[in-house]
Amino acid sequence: MNKGLNLFLIAMAVVAVVIAHWLVVISQPEVPRESRLKRHTKIAEHSPLPDFKSLKTVALRKSNFFEYLSPIVQRENDKIRALRTRVQDMTTDEMLSLAEEYRIDVSVSKLRKKLLKRIDVIPASLVMAQAAIESGWGTSRFARKGNNLFGEWCFEKGCGIVPSKRRDDAVHEVRKFASVEDAIQSYMQNLNSHPAYQALRDKRLEQRALKEPLSGCYMAEGLKSYSAKGKAYVESIKQFIRVNQLENKGRYCKAAPQIAKPKTVAAKAPVEVANEVTNGITKGAAKNRAVHEDLSESAASVNALAAKKVSVSPKSEMSSEAEMEL
Repeated sequence: MNKGLNLFLIAMAVVAVVIAHWLVVISQPEVPRESRLKRHTKIAEHSPLPDFKSLKTVALRKSNFFEYLSPIVQRENDKIRALRTRVQDMTTDEMLSLAEEYRIDVSVSKLRKKLLKRIDVIPASLVMAQAAIESGWGTSRFARKGNNLFGEWCFEKGCGIVPSKRRDDAVHEVRKFASVEDAIQSYMQNLNSHPAYQALRDKRLEQRALKEPLSGCYMAEGLKSYSAKGKAYVESIKQFIRVNQLENKGRYCKAAPQIAKPKTVAAKAPVEVANEVTNGITKGAAKNRAVHEDLSESAASVNALAAKKVSVSPKSEMSSEAEMEL
């Protein structure tokens, strides 16, 4: 009986411990889901740039590059969306502080509207296209040693990596970043604030007004100042997005129409023209005896003209050639 009593007491003690632990747990304030997400994001936020150069095939580099970059771009755009939402309720002092960051100099009455024009997302298709083009799929020296995927410059000594082919009188360096996240954040800030990319922001605003999904191809039209190649650089971005299917097919990613060059017609000697006319007469005579009753006499006349080196105007020469093609 004593043995049974002891077992009962032990069981009751275990139950008491479990209940006490449960009471401690439920008495703690619940951690909001947003905070849990933030903590999780913080852990994964600064992931080192993988060694894309070790991947031997382009296909493998592409898939790994997009897989690595996509969630980072998403997070940085989420931060911009959150900031954009906060602007709606900011005080004047808060907006003035932000205005300096976004290079805005307007009256306070227009400040909120101006901020909302600049604080907006950059399409992932455009970010990944420029990152791949500027860094060679993350294999460039600037990407590997400085996390710089976009070729961003800085102008203070020691702020980055000195380009190997920099001119002697130049002072710029290719900026070094602590992380890829910092590089993407700086790139987005640059597009959203620099006067050179006003056209890009205008195109984004147009699409917002039309309630269209933002298109990287359409906004790329505002990046002529990003490279010395100008329009050709814009077309290379659009082609990259199109070929790698980074954006749903639409009219903005179509290739620019090719303007056909006028056909150059080489000048021919009178003898050549005369021979062509002879051939033409011969063919015409074979088809229509009523028109050319005396083929031999006509051919002889043409040869006589050729022998005298009769000059033929360019217009007549081109007409003869076109007729021969028909």
